[in-house]
Amino acid sequence: MSLMEFKGIGATLVVEQDEVKIIRSRLLGMGRGNKTFPFKSITAIQFKKATLFAGYIQFTIQGGQEKGVYSDHFNDDNAITFGATDNAEALKVKEYLEARLREESALSKALPAPISPSDEIRKLKGLLDEGILTPEEFAAKKKQLLGL
Repeated sequence: MSLMEFKGIGATLVVEQDEVKIIRSRLLGMGRGNKTFPFKSITAIQFKKATLFAGYIQFTIQGGQEKGVYSDHFNDDNAITFGATDNAEALKVKEYLEARLREESALSKALPAPISPSDEIRKLKGLLDEGILTPEEFAAKKKQLLGL
């Protein structure tokens, strides 16, 4: 189920719960395919208001290579272009997406970093050295952490 849709020039931007889709029209899509990427892969959103030329919303994706020249946004798979009559709606979409990215970022920072098995074993070794764990308890837990 889409949370938001925005029709641009030759494509529709569809915002879903965990991902963003750019769906190209067959006629104006210029042979390019549809694009889907999860929110967590978006690192930045570029926005250019339409004036004499079309505006665009462009996504920078982890490991992706967006085009850098204005005219290339028409050919960029990670961008959707729009006309001047759509500036207000495009800005709303951009602001909504940026808010979602801030939420995603806050959630990922709130989650504790996973502890690696080697870090856990080091911690247990300290407890063994302090006499809190017996050698048997240490060996059993170490075996469990190593998946043996």
